[in-house]
Amino acid sequence: MGFHKTTLSAILLTFVAVSAMPAAAATGEGILTTRHNLSKSGPGPIKTESETQVCIFCHTPHHASSVTPLWSRPMATTVYSTYSSTTRFAQPGQPTGSSRLCLSCHDGTIAVGALINDVSIPMAGGFTTIPIESPSNIGGKTGADLTNDHPISFKYGADLVTKNKQLRLPSEIDRKLKLDAGENMQCTTCHNPHTDPYGKFLVMSNANSALCVSCHNVTGWQGSVHKSDPLGAVKGCQNCHVPHNAKMPQRLMKGYPEEMNCLPCHSPSGGARDIQSLLALPSRHDVRDTTGVHDTAESVLGMQKHVECEDCHNPHAVQSLGAVAPAVNGALDKVRGSPWGGR
Repeated sequence: MGFHKTTLSAILLTFVAVSAMPAAAATGEGILTTRHNLSKSGPGPIKTESETQVCIFCHTPHHASSVTPLWSRPMATTVYSTYSSTTRFAQPGQPTGSSRLCLSCHDGTIAVGALINDVSIPMAGGFTTIPIESPSNIGGKTGADLTNDHPISFKYGADLVTKNKQLRLPSEIDRKLKLDAGENMQCTTCHNPHTDPYGKFLVMSNANSALCVSCHNVTGWQGSVHKSDPLGAVKGCQNCHVPHNAKMPQRLMKGYPEEMNCLPCHSPSGGARDIQSLLALPSRHDVRDTTGVHDTAESVLGMQKHVECEDCHNPHAVQSLGAVAPAVNGALDKVRGSPWGGR
């Protein structure tokens, strides 16, 4: 009786601090300094008008929902459209575990201040749900579209790596990336909601694509100029790919149409070799003639007519090497269908 709000807040802060102790201890960071502090003292643009408790937005010590750990939010009943591609071996299903918890805010369908038992905390400025235009809204216009987001809630086991040779074995991935108890990849494999030393709540720095290549072992990448060239090395994979809200859902491509993943760099002002100007010449393979036709897994017997940069260049393996018979030059290295593309 008469339990004081500051005492409750202290208990909740202790609970979250203990649950996030390894990351917080290693980085010196905590939830108080991140955008997930939605209290009045929060540093981000989304916060309450007067609530001083921090952990209450996700956790409660009493009368919690059946979802662990001591979850205080209503759960979405949404049936999501999930990521798919013609080269996918993983089998992502409906979000489970920690991913469902994240989506209770980040699919944009449930008010950020909504708690269980019909409690609602008013947010400053009349803010309710995460808006569609926000990069942290990954549910799209319907709140159910995960087709353009990195797949989650699938088992990342040795059997998957046997099928997909472009992945590392679970025992080989960086220990900072945690699978859940069922070996499933979840949002929390890449994100720690309680601490944010690297930005975007990542569990490790993604400079030079360190986080991406912890799992993805793409053939040719280690020797590629797209990895080593100073212009693209810092962003690495993120020059062409994004983990969320991709403009081209299959293989999470950053640009649309296809050539817009190449031309931002390969243009007069992009810093790399200017290909955009060459596409204006009469003698050209005009990649702009077709859109959305090229597919990495296409069959020569049934594919539609098209020409795209990827038909002649493997962006993961391109090298700055001259042709040495019988091998083609490095710009054509490891091109699918070319018997002389390997080195």
